Amino acid sequence: LATGKYIQLFEDFYLSCKENFLPEFQKHFIVMTDQTFNEDDDITVLQVPDLEWPKNVLHTYHHILSCQRKVLRFPYVFYMDVDMRPVDKVEEDILPDQNKPFVGVAHPGYFMNQTPEFPYGTPEENNKSQAYYNPEILKPNCYYAGAFQGGLSSEFLSACHSISMAIDIDFINNIKAIYHDESHWNKFLATYKDSVRNLAPLYCFPENAVSNYGLDPKIITLAKSYDWTEPERLKTYVPSLWG
Repeated sequence: LATGKYIQLFEDFYLSCKENFLPEFQKHFIVMTDQTFNEDDDITVLQVPDLEWPKNVLHTYHHILSCQRKVLRFPYVFYMDVDMRPVDKVEEDILPDQNKPFVGVAHPGYFMNQTPEFPYGTPEENNKSQAYYNPEILKPNCYYAGAFQGGLSSEFLSACHSISMAIDIDFINNIKAIYHDESHWNKFLATYKDSVRNLAPLYCFPENAVSNYGLDPKIITLAKSYDWTEPERLKTYVPSLWG
């Protein structure tokens, strides 16, 4: 998803994915944007409206469904925010299978007991929202980041269908989940927790927190150093790592 000036980030995203993300696999990129952008043999452009924040991210699943025939040409599908960068080789051990058809990444804000006051992360608490669940009852594997997700193509599209319907119901009822698409993704994975291949936070780690922990991440989320983006968004992804 690269609406507005976010399209400027795509070239570096594309090159880093080509080099480091499943390097032995043929890849095809679907760019969801409202900007003019040239297609290529391995790039499809899906024109979408700029609905502004947070409607843009809430409609991500709807956009994916609109190109499902393209997606189904491939056995696996992954969604990443355009401000992410694979910086080390991501190998095929992340791939889903029939037993674990979904791929989720543990949210970096809640690892290593960083936030003991939030043992289940920050799921939606409004019980009128379709994203709501009681973590004491569902006992999710963890709280997942929304910036990197995936699965077997057919199963992931089914997830997109379920989540987009939930988002539509919330919209009708004038409800926005606290962390938007991420909240709905967490509800889905909590419901189907035994079907998730769980990845460590190193697959979605904030760029300007790497040096604090001496870790070697596989994929980083770029620090928001540019003033044309929503400056608070990254903080919502990793609340325990920023003051």
